[in-house]
Amino acid sequence: REVAGEAVDFDDHFGVDAVLYFIAPHALRNLDIDMMRRLMDKTAVVPIIAKADTLTPEELDEFRTEVTETLAGEGVRTYRNPFAVISSSYIAETLNSESGRVSGRRYDWGIVEADVHSDIPDLRSCLIAEGLDDLKAEKRKH
Repeated sequence: REVAGEAVDFDDHFGVDAVLYFIAPHALRNLDIDMMRRLMDKTAVVPIIAKADTLTPEELDEFRTEVTETLAGEGVRTYRNPFAVISSSYIAETLNSESGRVSGRRYDWGIVEADVHSDIPDLRSCLIAEGLDDLKAEKRKH
């Protein structure tokens, strides 16, 4: 195809590089497995365990292992093992942060900072920094 008179490889420049597939905490459903199976031949699938702050560290490790093993057993290819994230549109003022402002979820006992208590920094790095070329290479496989 051509855009503005120049030949363009649409597969390389357009389309979806990755799908961030959010999985509810405590519950990998058959629907999730089916949807990821359908997506895996079209683009890179990045599984994400949402609301990771609702799981204890032990529960999170167990659930992450369960998701990884179940997807592998079902033949679902993913770009990486699941990332566990928390996020919030709430910006908290805190003394713990160098900037004094953090994205996080406020509880009675304190603030859960998204950049500290989840895989957000790793996910950001995967999608934006060094992982972008890998994602594009993965997309070309499909």
